[in-house]
Amino acid sequence: RYNNVESGPWCFTTDPNTRWELCPVPQCPTPPSLPPPMLPPPPVPPASPPVPPSEPPSQPPPPSFPPPPRAPPSPRPPVLPPWVDTGTSVHGSDGKSIGCPTSLASSGALTTFTFTNTSQAMLEASTCDPAEHELDGFAVATWNEDGICWGCCRYAYGHFFAEVGTLAAVSGSDELLYRAVRLHPPARDPDNWAHASSLLYVRFSNTNSSQAVYSYNGQAFDLVTTVSAADASKGQLINTQHNVNTISSPAIFFVTDASRRPTTFHQFTSKVEASQVHCDMGVGGKHGLSVVGVRYANKFQYDSISAVPTEPSTYHVPIHNHYHKYGTKKEFFGVRRFDGSEGVVWQDKNTRQIALTWFGPDWLSPQSVALESLGPNWKLVGAAGDGGVTGDVIYVLVGDKALWNASSHNDAQEPTPAYAFRAGADGAKKLRVELDTWDTGLNIHDGWYGSMAWDAPLDVFVLFIARGMFTGHQGAIAVVFNATDLSITKNTGQTSSHSFAQSVTLSTEANGATFIGADMGDNYPRGLNLHRIERSESGTWTRKSRVVYSFKTGHCSIDTSGLNATAKVLAVNGACHNYPVWDTDPLSRNISTPNRTYYKYSNDNNVYTELAHPGSIELPGGKLMVIFAGEQPSLDITMIGSAHNAPRNLGLVIVSATLNGTVFSDGPVETGGFYSFGGGWSPQENRGIVWLTDFTGSSVETWESATRIRATRVGSGAKEKVLLLYEVWQYNNYLRTEFMLIGLDGSILRDPTRLQYPLRLDPTGEPAAAADGSLVVYGAEDSRLTRFSLLPLADGQTCDCPKMPSPPTPPSLPSPPCIPPSTSPSPPPLLPPLLPPSPPSLPAPPASPPNPLNMIGATMSTQYGSADELGPWVCIDGDESTGPCHTNGGTDQWLSIELDRPATIDAVQVFNRGYPSLNIQNQLSRLGHYQIWVGSTAADYTPPSATLCANETTAPWGSATVGPFTSRCAPGTVGRFVTVLLPGSNRYLTLNEVKIYGAAVHPPALPSPPDLPPIPPSTPPPPLAPPSPPVPPSLPQPPSSPPIGCVNGVGDGYNAERYEGWVATTISGKTCQAWADQSPHVHTYNTSSGWSGVGKPEGNLCRNPGKAGWATATRYNNVESGPWCFTTDPNTRWELCPVPQCPTPPSLPPPMLPPPPVPPASPPVPPSEPPSQPPPPSFPPPPRAPPSPRPPVLPPWVDTGTSVHGSMPPSLPPTLPPSSPPPSAPPISPSVISASTGSATADVHMIGLRSGKFDLKGKHGMLYALLSSPEVAVSARFESASFKLPPDDPRSGFIKKVHGSFMSEVYILMRLPSECVIHVTYTASTPDQALVQIFHDGLRKPADDYLDIYSVGHTDFESAVRVELLQMRQNRFALNVTSADWKIHIFPGSYLHQDGTHHRHVDVKITPTLAAVKDPVAPHGLIGQSLHDPIAIQGKIDHYVPDDAGEFTTSAQGEGAVEGSVEDYEIHGGPLSTAFRFSRFGSIKGASRDVAKLSGLKLPISTLSHLGGAALADRQLD
Repeated sequence: RYNNVESGPWCFTTDPNTRWELCPVPQCPTPPSLPPPMLPPPPVPPASPPVPPSEPPSQPPPPSFPPPPRAPPSPRPPVLPPWVDTGTSVHGSDGKSIGCPTSLASSGALTTFTFTNTSQAMLEASTCDPAEHELDGFAVATWNEDGICWGCCRYAYGHFFAEVGTLAAVSGSDELLYRAVRLHPPARDPDNWAHASSLLYVRFSNTNSSQAVYSYNGQAFDLVTTVSAADASKGQLINTQHNVNTISSPAIFFVTDASRRPTTFHQFTSKVEASQVHCDMGVGGKHGLSVVGVRYANKFQYDSISAVPTEPSTYHVPIHNHYHKYGTKKEFFGVRRFDGSEGVVWQDKNTRQIALTWFGPDWLSPQSVALESLGPNWKLVGAAGDGGVTGDVIYVLVGDKALWNASSHNDAQEPTPAYAFRAGADGAKKLRVELDTWDTGLNIHDGWYGSMAWDAPLDVFVLFIARGMFTGHQGAIAVVFNATDLSITKNTGQTSSHSFAQSVTLSTEANGATFIGADMGDNYPRGLNLHRIERSESGTWTRKSRVVYSFKTGHCSIDTSGLNATAKVLAVNGACHNYPVWDTDPLSRNISTPNRTYYKYSNDNNVYTELAHPGSIELPGGKLMVIFAGEQPSLDITMIGSAHNAPRNLGLVIVSATLNGTVFSDGPVETGGFYSFGGGWSPQENRGIVWLTDFTGSSVETWESATRIRATRVGSGAKEKVLLLYEVWQYNNYLRTEFMLIGLDGSILRDPTRLQYPLRLDPTGEPAAAADGSLVVYGAEDSRLTRFSLLPLADGQTCDCPKMPSPPTPPSLPSPPCIPPSTSPSPPPLLPPLLPPSPPSLPAPPASPPNPLNMIGATMSTQYGSADELGPWVCIDGDESTGPCHTNGGTDQWLSIELDRPATIDAVQVFNRGYPSLNIQNQLSRLGHYQIWVGSTAADYTPPSATLCANETTAPWGSATVGPFTSRCAPGTVGRFVTVLLPGSNRYLTLNEVKIYGAAVHPPALPSPPDLPPIPPSTPPPPLAPPSPPVPPSLPQPPSSPPIGCVNGVGDGYNAERYEGWVATTISGKTCQAWADQSPHVHTYNTSSGWSGVGKPEGNLCRNPGKAGWATATRYNNVESGPWCFTTDPNTRWELCPVPQCPTPPSLPPPMLPPPPVPPASPPVPPSEPPSQPPPPSFPPPPRAPPSPRPPVLPPWVDTGTSVHGSMPPSLPPTLPPSSPPPSAPPISPSVISASTGSATADVHMIGLRSGKFDLKGKHGMLYALLSSPEVAVSARFESASFKLPPDDPRSGFIKKVHGSFMSEVYILMRLPSECVIHVTYTASTPDQALVQIFHDGLRKPADDYLDIYSVGHTDFESAVRVELLQMRQNRFALNVTSADWKIHIFPGSYLHQDGTHHRHVDVKITPTLAAVKDPVAPHGLIGQSLHDPIAIQGKIDHYVPDDAGEFTTSAQGEGAVEGSVEDYEIHGGPLSTAFRFSRFGSIKGASRDVAKLSGLKLPISTLSHLGGAALADRQLD
């Protein structure tokens, strides 16, 4: 199908895993009816369209094959989402990493060992003296179970052929060489019957250490015994107590030092070993499976826990055993943490300590913590996690009656105590509640086993627990609990009598508030019973149950041989249970024998069936698949007599999830019934049973049966299926472990297949689902915690596990353009670059280079000391005598400076560290070798995206010379960021000042913004000033006073002082602090100081108080830098403001220039004293002329074409036509480019990208999408909280408590050029760490890392994304995640909880770059959706008004300011999900929202201030 010419151009790729792909050739735009002015001639089309080959070449063309010339280069193609079918599904790899479900990609297959024979002999084992039957230190002797010598051959096996030699790894390592014996099965059977054991003996020589004996089965080692050093050193034959009678094939035993732990797995660390234990690619390349196993240290000694996980004794319990029949206690309970990490709750087998183990992202660093426990007399019956919302776990302990001291526990009268616990992910105790287990409560006289599930958003969990009751009966109950206080919400009553193998799961298909349970009952009802527990619309909990599979029943029988009718006695297996049968009648069905009569009475505790775990699997369309192992025919009451009467085969039935009786699977109908112990008839019917296996056998000793079944859904979409994992047993013996794959309709996709490794399963353990879609099974091999991950392979995938190399850098080849039809004979000229070229040459630099550029911000690689004193802003404060800015040292230290607009960089001056004014010569320079780079993003020093301006060695390290050192850039060096780099390791960057010189680049004039709908003013507008008479065009008249809404170029020092505009936010979007306020920043700028002239500070507006009347000389008084303000952010003292530059007045007015306005007769007189607080929103501004709505504030790099008089020139046709955007591209207007920083802070106050404000409470534990673009997704988790206002908040006097919410976690996904996705997790609980993960096609790559402020502070990915963790000051951290499109800044804060303690939260700021603005796909999310708005939209804001109790509850949900409702922004798929109603991640289309449809208040941009509750909350709560 790849030769599908309709799909477009394609090529073979140089990636061995991808055979071919389509090429990103852009669509041709519709040609205009008339060419625009000065349209360049179109290109000449080829003589004829290229004819695609009938077949692609058998090999990809060599990389050096030149493509046909194209012009001009096309823009970067849109990134296709992963579900877009590019046509490569058949002939090429789909890009998924297969066979490597975890980051242990290099684990490889199991180590293979080979046996080499050096001697051999027949060991007769005919006597009890092992020395008589020894070969080179190995012997076999015969003893009976009572320790009595029974020699050959009446009751013992004999004649064991033995080979002695060495067992060695195929690698030939001396460390993996063992002395071994290979024993063959006995050649002689007992003459009578087997009543003795043939035991293996071993002689140890020349040893002073403890020894161990292991067996080897070809895949794994099993410990046989250990021998102390004292016994091993005696040189005698030691009895291993291992019976070799039953070996059915040659078995290998070997000896090693007990301190060594042989393994077939690969050792990764001293505590972790792993291997790929199974891999096959299926039949015909379909339905393959990869299994990776990880085994951890035999003892955990992390943090406060030192314990050994319980090895389930049921590993070795056969099916017919009574202990196995009832099911067993679950040993492992899978949970998940907020950062996506997987974990498991388990219990120590010796001390019964409860442990919680978290597996790190690389699976090699497990961390275990001790949970609150109650001692050795308590057992863990259930545990559940909140699904990763916080990582909390809830677990239940029940007293083990078998271990109680009889003197302290009255078995006849007292219940078994039980406790419920809640703990944090770190093991911290949160709550412990004793449960009411009396007969009037949960009625637990003897607690058994259980299963749990937790619905975190709903804050409830369900416990299924089987128990013995005070009445002497047994059964399970299903109980709904409140997860917050662990109180009982609803006891739904008994599920089934006796209840075998309980299972409960949280429904994923239902719309919340639903649990699905399953168990098996022997009576009331008798059968496999499903349960649906759900909350009704009224809020009450109900349970609905239905039997979906029935099994046969054994009836009461009396052994009548030799007995008379009046002396009937109970048969051993008659199921009569001491009930009289005098009045019962024989069964009408003739199954009686001459010696045994069956009656119409039963109390059969056998169920002849085993339930899979989980008990049911939810399917699309409201269906449940139930899988089990049963005996056939299922209702044949003649096939009874023991717990196991026939081979047990796998079966399934698919039923309605509503449990209304509908059966969807296609199977026969089987009918039957039984007589209950009341003598009544109970009919039975099985419908739709589909049998999956066909085990047979001639006797109980030879037939095979499926047992210990695990099942889960895997895959997605049309390829979704069900994976079954189970063991196969033969009476007392485990044979093998198999898997199957079946379709969602019950059809068999992969026949039963034996695993290459003997993966052992306990009967009732619940599997877990890993992030990569695999089935996870926990266990304990050799008392070591084990984790096996089973990942079905996609069709055609292989089992190789290569490490993923970084994608190669593609050659710099022009992309094919779209060639419109044309008949023009001449090719078009290349379009000129967007930025004008620099002059061909520059004059020699003067002593002080001219044209300084406006520096508006700076960042550094690391921070040494206090950011207030040594932060990057110190190096751009205009004072070369103060400093330095100081990094914390490391590799490639840098200082990156942001200009207010792109510029042609002519020269850069660097002032070295030094203090000449203080003449301290011992403060020597550390500059040394440095480089200067110019680029379009911060900290970019990688070509070709950045240009090297200079590579300097003029300031040797240790020099006391301050400089300046001037570097000249090559002509045409253009960028907006200048980075000073110290290449190399172990270096510190310490500078006093950097100055940059050049010429700002002005982009072409933009069209006028669209007309805005009229906005009703809250107060009457000021009166209009009378217009001045028209001025002839030939006589341009400059303004009589400096403009008030813009500033001239830096350098004159006066116009910036006179700025009297209305900008009240800084360049990073922070709100300005009122000049009259002394909080959060104390300063000496006092509004009571004398002031004359224009530009007086007022309210919280940006100003530049400098020379005129302000005596304070501080570093902030840099009048050349432009207007600035103190900020309301406690962490940022001051910042410059984004005041637009005034354009240079033209020498002649443009044609039809409207007359300039007449300035007012005199400037307005400001009040003698500004208010102590910022003016309220309704405060009318001073009269201005001309009277017009305040225009949107544009960032300084946007040239609106406005003249010095403030008028707009008429629209002129462009010199060249603009490039045609894709059809779905939203229009880009001047207002679009003037986007500022959006934020989500405190409890929770939102500011959009166009300055619109709203509050949003959200739901507890819910993830909300803040930003969604094709390349970037940002979400945050909300947590409800009740808190107090700080004492310095004036509202704290009348508001005692606020019930609101905060953000506790932030998740960021960014797509890299290689199509990998970076996932960053940052939480309030660990502000000094950030988890960074890489995913490729949904599979995590082995590059996960934890960033922390103490070691690795930042990391870069493909020169496209930087993740940087900063320490702003002591115990104050921040995280920056930057791409070419977006800058995400996350910083933690705190609030005063109602209990008086300080809790943490996180705040988020989101800033778009010009690339984001120009992206044809409009972003969305709570913050991102406002990027293209022409006006600011103010939504609902919480106004703090207390109730009668002095409390206030927030309620705003963004009404009026967001498209749709807040529920549309909920993310239910976990931290890795980007799915919500308006998701743009991976999209190639997406229009901007229509603000006319929003009901919020529509205001001019940048005029909003915090209103209501937000006014103080943003300032006080951090």
